[in-house]
Amino acid sequence: MARTSIRTKLAAAAATGALALGAGLLAAGPAQAAWSDCPLGYVCIYATTSENSPIVWKEDSAGWHNLSGMYGNHRIFNNQTDGWRFWTCTGYDGAGCSSGYLPAGHYMDKNLTPINSVRIGP
Repeated sequence: MARTSIRTKLAAAAATGALALGAGLLAAGPAQAAWSDCPLGYVCIYATTSENSPIVWKEDSAGWHNLSGMYGNHRIFNNQTDGWRFWTCTGYDGAGCSSGYLPAGHYMDKNLTPINSVRIGP
């Protein structure tokens, strides 16, 4: 039986961890490094679903926020801290918010045509 060095075992473990981490990031949405243009503590809405799309809206304060002129598919990245969440709402002033939310550190692509406001908070 061939003897395996500790260095080889560590390298294999590191590679396996990197692959697992990469798969997790793809499943859960990219981490902050991939979205460095969205400031820490903000929710950012991009013009399209492309990673190279510019930010068209960003907010860092808790509460509901009305949206206007947002139609079609957009990428939304929640770069909030302290586990704050993000909801989309069909009515103005935070009315009709969805039961699902976007957790901190995640993104989603969403059609914002029926969305009139959003809510940010713990």
